[in-house]
Amino acid sequence: MEPESLCARVVRSIYYLTGDFLEARLGARPSYAWRSILFGRDLLLKGLRRNVGSGETINVWMDKWLFAAEPIAPMRKQIIYDLELRVCDLINPQTRTWDRGKLVEVFFQSDIEKILKIKPAFGTNDSYEWVHNKWGAYSVRSGYWLACSLDQTAVRVSAQTKPSLNDLRSQVWKISTAPKIKKFLWKALSNALGVADECIARGMKVDPRCPKCGEEGESINHVLFTCPAARLVWANSGFPFLQRGFEHCSLYTNVSYLISKGKDQQVSKEIGRSFPWILWMLWKNKNAFIFEGKHNDADETVAKCLEDSKRWFDVLETAKRDGSETKRRGGDSRVWKAPERGVVKCNIGISWIKKTRVAGMGWIVRNSEGVTVLHSRRAFSGVPSLLEAKRLGLVWAAESMLSHKIQRVRFEVEDCEVVGAVNRPKAWPAYRSHGGGIREIMSKIADWEVLLEER
Repeated sequence: MEPESLCARVVRSIYYLTGDFLEARLGARPSYAWRSILFGRDLLLKGLRRNVGSGETINVWMDKWLFAAEPIAPMRKQIIYDLELRVCDLINPQTRTWDRGKLVEVFFQSDIEKILKIKPAFGTNDSYEWVHNKWGAYSVRSGYWLACSLDQTAVRVSAQTKPSLNDLRSQVWKISTAPKIKKFLWKALSNALGVADECIARGMKVDPRCPKCGEEGESINHVLFTCPAARLVWANSGFPFLQRGFEHCSLYTNVSYLISKGKDQQVSKEIGRSFPWILWMLWKNKNAFIFEGKHNDADETVAKCLEDSKRWFDVLETAKRDGSETKRRGGDSRVWKAPERGVVKCNIGISWIKKTRVAGMGWIVRNSEGVTVLHSRRAFSGVPSLLEAKRLGLVWAAESMLSHKIQRVRFEVEDCEVVGAVNRPKAWPAYRSHGGGIREIMSKIADWEVLLEER
């Protein structure tokens, strides 16, 4: 929340006139909305750490500004220590980097290593950073993940000890078949098909008997495997049966068996890959019988399944062959987009070797007609990370434009982190220090923009 936004000012005037939102209390007679906000804040606090800017407001020993498995404060090395020590006291104002002498004096080596990984955004205010995604801004997905990982209630622990169907459901999306059939199989494994048992379980009053065979209890497993009509189709398909038969196993066991046999080299390719279409046709036959009164012969059903399966894989093979031919002829499908007239575009390429910590980079400048105006390349040594290499590449390119007195330029890079840090610093707080340094250089160029190169 923006501290000076209308929403923030209204909430502050009602619930915490002084102090900070992260330290606000429930108060007397709180509203339901305020209770809900504070409930969510408790989770937020478990994933926030202080993001070092100037370091003037971060207490070294009280604030959580380091990160291990979770946000933590550093350990105290000395018996007697300064309780009011601020992070700014650990930064050398001349070099704008950490004062290694003070770090060695105050901290253990394990904490020193964590501190040196932090790049202070010198000259900016201290802020907060969400540690459970790479860009540092809270997202619902990462918050949900954290809540689930912290939730160790008896119900959740019990659920985690039971076999999970998630793996089986995920295998469905990897089957080579039509998208509509994948969705159908996922619904079947999620008990989301309109059979009598599922309708009754949801409070609907329907006839519990199977409309085709009259057997009491129409489950998804019954429609797809154990109904006499389904068993006849499976028998005519030539697909190998389970040793005990489909009727003695659950839906999940049967589907898992089909998936495994579909990959079995001993089963003929035509038969093994046809099972999704067989399941799909069994479901369609059931609906055709109910709504149209149509009865489909088992042999005709099997023949149609094999035909549809063959047609699907023939189309896939043709598309794959055509795609390979197009790729062979066309090469790189990326198309360079020219900038507007009077502006040049600077494309930047970067490589980094982790073992030697050497970064190689180059840039090329082209005008609106695609004519190369300038280009250059160089290497940097002692580069600690790929992100730092990308930052250096953009800074070097910007400085080069300044030295050549180019004032209208579009920089194009392949890294979304760098683009986000420069263009949307509030949405990418984890890269605030990188973005701040780049923008400081860019501010000397009259008309500039950092763009993400489409891959």
